Amino acid sequence: MNKVELFENERASGYDPFVETWIPNYHYFLDQLPTLLRETENK
Repeated sequence: MNKVELFENERASGYDPFVETWIPNYHYFLDQLPTLLRETENK
């Protein structure tokens, strides 16, 4: 059976290395997200 980690108000162990490996420009995207959202129209 696979080990499942439950967490609250914390990231699961291994989260940062995972996203850095598998999601290109992840940190750049997070840095740009407030700017991108600011440019959207509120409905």
